Amino acid sequence: MTAPVVAGSTVTGTTETGSAEPGPRETGPTRRTREPHGDDGSIAILTLGWIVVVAIAVLVVAVASDLHVQRMRLSALADEIALTAVGSGGASYFGGESTRVLTDRAVSDAAHQRLGSVGAAPWQGSVEVLDASSNDGVSATVTLGRDVPLLMHLDVLTPWSDGVALTATGTARSS
Repeated sequence: MTAPVVAGSTVTGTTETGSAEPGPRETGPTRRTREPHGDDGSIAILTLGWIVVVAIAVLVVAVASDLHVQRMRLSALADEIALTAVGSGGASYFGGESTRVLTDRAVSDAAHQRLGSVGAAPWQGSVEVLDASSNDGVSATVTLGRDVPLLMHLDVLTPWSDGVALTATGTARSS
């Protein structure tokens, strides 16, 4: 005679001779084995890949931001030199009226004088005057250029490893 089997318990039964022996366990296998999946562990590689992509993107944005700041500094300097040239233009007096007549030479001299001044910032040593002119005699146009080295040397930015050529133009008009 055998005893009824209850799920989740160990059942003992008796044999014809009356001895008790352990019965089968009905809770399933004691150890569960999983079939290996082909993509186990790939989330770590995917996460690492995204971290590398984000890090490179952050560095590229930092380099682009630095170039933008350098461009704005160059633009401010071009405006400042144009204003200086307008302010230092030669004055000629005819019949009590004062009229300022700017020449290309006066604008160019003012630009070179300002760049060679003692109080110039260290980065201004690499600035070149590309054009300094006065087309109408009352306005000064100054174009400056500079090669800016990159903030970081990344392999992604290898085509620009020699630096980036920036130009800025400033115009001022006397009233």
